[in-house]
Amino acid sequence: MTENKTLLIKHYASEFKIILVMFLIFTGLLLPVSFWPAHVCLIAFIFIGQSLIKIPLSYLFRRLLLFLPLIMIFSVSIPLTQGFQRGWDITFLILLRSTVAFMAMLWLIHSMTFDEILSSFQKLRFPPLLLIIISFMFRYCFILWEEMESMRTARKTRTFHKPGMIENWIQSAHLIGMLLIRSLKRSERIHQAMCSRGWNGQIHFLDKTNK
Repeated sequence: MTENKTLLIKHYASEFKIILVMFLIFTGLLLPVSFWPAHVCLIAFIFIGQSLIKIPLSYLFRRLLLFLPLIMIFSVSIPLTQGFQRGWDITFLILLRSTVAFMAMLWLIHSMTFDEILSSFQKLRFPPLLLIIISFMFRYCFILWEEMESMRTARKTRTFHKPGMIENWIQSAHLIGMLLIRSLKRSERIHQAMCSRGWNGQIHFLDKTNK
């Protein structure tokens, strides 16, 4: 009886994590700015969850330092369009909601593997096409990054002087264009290889929770 309960908990634990994260994010989205203490409670609750799975504070702060400035630039643009006289409540609300969503997703990706996340989405009846796009995007973004790094290194070896700002922009535009062309050709080769191996438009994920 105890073993059956343990297997049942393991089977539904991943789906529960997905639902919990979605609940936290949508709760933060629905709360108005006047309920900012509730946003703070959500952030504190997520921080406790991050502490339980032992996410280092230094790692969390580094990620927040990368994330919050980008959100700050976007949110400050609202009062900027109104002469800095109105819109600060919307800025504050964007910061609160973005922090809740970011910390919740950070907890999710550290408590589950990528295959477990996709498998849980599949069990929750998410659109299969969306899962296929997410899966391929995750698996091939690292390959595209390595491709871009090799192209950048090749460009540096052929440049015998330090380029100016305008020249650097032009070279970066050429680099992006070449990366796009190579990505399209690579995608065609991958699709042909998948079709030759029996690809029928369906994707299957390993469910490690049943082991």
